[in-house]
Amino acid sequence: LPLALRAAKRRPRAPTYPLRQLNAPRPRELVLDYVVERKRMDDLCGSIVDGRFREQKFRMKRCGLRNRIYLVEDCNFVKHLSLPETTLQQAIVNTQVVDGFFVKRTKDVKESAAYLTIMTRYLQNLYLVGVFPGVSQRSPPSVSLSPI
Repeated sequence: LPLALRAAKRRPRAPTYPLRQLNAPRPRELVLDYVVERKRMDDLCGSIVDGRFREQKFRMKRCGLRNRIYLVEDCNFVKHLSLPETTLQQAIVNTQVVDGFFVKRTKDVKESAAYLTIMTRYLQNLYLVGVFPGVSQRSPPSVSLSPI
């Protein structure tokens, strides 16, 4: 499964159900319209060789989420991989141009973590302040974002 598929829960603000009702309303879970697949260059190389790369992109395109992000993390030993660096670079370009993914390149795990933190904050601001697309409501939801 992709690394950062996030879910949002709408929590009831206050008990609006009769006190005699035994069960409180369950929070409603919604899937946000973002999915991130993270690959280190050595893993990208291995997944191209064994076919996972194509299959994972196919599943991400078919999942119904519009904002597909492919996070590619560089490593220091690209020259020692089983595929030429030009092949890996072409696969990354094709992922963006042909497959329609947003491709984010990072230099290491620290930069990847920083990017994912920024994306999480962006989504929190987007969904905590705004409303959920396709869900009618009068006031902003009480939302918690958590990894699945």
